[in-house]
Amino acid sequence: MDENGQWLSIMEYCRERKKSISTVRRYIKSNLVKFKEVNGKYFIWYHAHAPKKDLMEDKLMHLKMDNNRLANDNFRLMNENNELKLILTSQQRENFNSIRNSNSVQNETNEHLKS
Repeated sequence: MDENGQWLSIMEYCRERKKSISTVRRYIKSNLVKFKEVNGKYFIWYHAHAPKKDLMEDKLMHLKMDNNRLANDNFRLMNENNELKLILTSQQRENFNSIRNSNSVQNETNEHLKS
């Protein structure tokens, strides 16, 4: 351990920060914590003497995770919206063609009746 902190395994970090393993793995996946991988094992940088800073980092991590989730939701919803626009445009085109064909048949029938 040096004066600024130390590298902890995921389990050690979970114990120190009172976080679940899945939460810490999400932090790593989202680059919300400083980490390194050694021989397939992850280590997270931990500042043991900064409890106030830890609380602020926790809040920041949660905000970043919420932001990532909202960005993903927004992307998904924009794609769904674009798909629905395509479906609507296609249905409107089909309805227009159906009405036009119906009017054409009606006009032909009227012409036939006039003669």
